[in-house]
Amino acid sequence: MMDVTEQKRAEERNTLLTAEVNHRSKNLLAVVQAVALQTTREDDPKEFAENFSERLAGLAACHDLLVHSEWMGVDTAALAQSQMQHFANLIGNRVVLDGPPVELNASTAQTLGMAIHELSTNASKHGALCTTEGTIRLSWNLEKGPGESLFVMRWTERDGPQVKEPKRRGFGQKVMVDMVEYSLDATVAMSYSPDGLTWQVKAPLTRVLADGLATA
Repeated sequence: MMDVTEQKRAEERNTLLTAEVNHRSKNLLAVVQAVALQTTREDDPKEFAENFSERLAGLAACHDLLVHSEWMGVDTAALAQSQMQHFANLIGNRVVLDGPPVELNASTAQTLGMAIHELSTNASKHGALCTTEGTIRLSWNLEKGPGESLFVMRWTERDGPQVKEPKRRGFGQKVMVDMVEYSLDATVAMSYSPDGLTWQVKAPLTRVLADGLATA
């Protein structure tokens, strides 16, 4: 007689992982297609190539974290660091990441990863990171809401150039607001205060937390 319980569990997990990888691969390809279509609307071919390349790099960094965790979840701080790797030397100094350990499911990691990438890119071109004194604080926490607990993330820029609200809504703003709201059933607030940009997300905790194999 031989106990094959653990072997059966391993086989079931491998089957689930394979299905998850297939699902995520198709989803990732759809996201890449959407990014390409939206980025082509930028007139300058050089700017298109640069922005598209950077956005793909951001997606790849998030994908690497998910693969490493076998699609079980991504730590919020690790996600933020992966999307701000170009500014790694500033993290802990001009860039502060502050929040408790929170494991995000695969769908949330991809959505917030894209948003953080757009925020950091914008900060490097027009915001706090385009000066030598500007600072960024990216914080997250779990809060009790009126009906259910919430995951709250806030991006705050200070000491950069004076902020002005953009005249048109580009792809970056659609990612930071529309996609986050739709994907996470969240509310997103953006403030273009002269002191600095503030971006805040409030999403139901049940939509963002990792719980075994993440599903979308």
